[in-house]
Amino acid sequence: MSAPLWAAVEGLAGVWRGTEVVPGYAEVLTKRTQGLGGALAMILAGFGNLEAQPLLLAHLLQATPDYQRFSQQPGADEFLQRGSRLGQAFLETVEWWRSRLPGYPNLPVPQLVRGGPLASDEVTFRVPWSRGLRGQGLQFMPAPPSAAGLLGMRAPAADEAARAIGSALVGCSQVRALQQAQEDLTNDDRAALTRARERARAALSPSELDARAGELLLNRLAYREAVAADAVESLDGNAHRYSQAFAAADRLVEQAAALLSQAVVYGPVRRLGPVLRAERLHGGDAWTEIIVPDPWPPLRLAEIALFNSPALANAMLVEDMTIQLGRTSGVATVRGRLLPDSAGLCV
Repeated sequence: MSAPLWAAVEGLAGVWRGTEVVPGYAEVLTKRTQGLGGALAMILAGFGNLEAQPLLLAHLLQATPDYQRFSQQPGADEFLQRGSRLGQAFLETVEWWRSRLPGYPNLPVPQLVRGGPLASDEVTFRVPWSRGLRGQGLQFMPAPPSAAGLLGMRAPAADEAARAIGSALVGCSQVRALQQAQEDLTNDDRAALTRARERARAALSPSELDARAGELLLNRLAYREAVAADAVESLDGNAHRYSQAFAAADRLVEQAAALLSQAVVYGPVRRLGPVLRAERLHGGDAWTEIIVPDPWPPLRLAEIALFNSPALANAMLVEDMTIQLGRTSGVATVRGRLLPDSAGLCV
């Protein structure tokens, strides 16, 4: 069951929101009509994908053309310093969650090949798997070692909230399935995984990447994702099941990270509706498409939302959306995966 995980993440978000770092940072993101918030809104209007990682904005903004101008705005220095501390704490915390996964840090899946979409040093709109953090022995630590200090918190409170998430995570079915898939691997399966990673690594060499994807960062990211997907699909049997089990566990951690980001910066999830149409394209909690009246404030990429429909009890992590405007109102089509057992999220 995943419900204890979401509750534990909301608990940690409450601890973070009580620090001196968060309020001034969150205010800029939530009040975008004037001042520094207005300057940030102008950047995000052209780079909306950055909204997917609100706790990493201080780092991601540096890749935008207007970063230098933004950094010279009144209050920007303090905002960026707060964002740097939050970003470091967030990355370490999420990596510590990952260190609870069986086999960490040496999970032999194609998705984690160096240069792939999860382990690239270039722009990604996910929480990256940092080689540096993976080498710090987080799997041996009882809590994220630096997060409390970065946020000016008392370690006992922060560590207790982090440990609650770790305990909830290892009890989730996705993590148990990864453990079982790892135990089922034979030497032949591991050899097949090695060959798949080697093919992916060759396809992601700097010369091959430049030749096939060019210089545009979004094209390069799409190419990395395609290479990793092809490598997984080239597998069969236990090796394929292991890679798929990793993907499910990794997605669960990514959903928890999105919930933490949202709860820290924007507060509880909101409930959207009425639902005009809903379609589960792959059944269960997989890819789902929902149409609702265009809400205000506007939807954000990677927002987690509940819906006013008894047929849609679980929340969605919005991974794609389309807005259609009419004469007097509009509708929003949101697409993404549902968070399992998330009907009890705070609103």
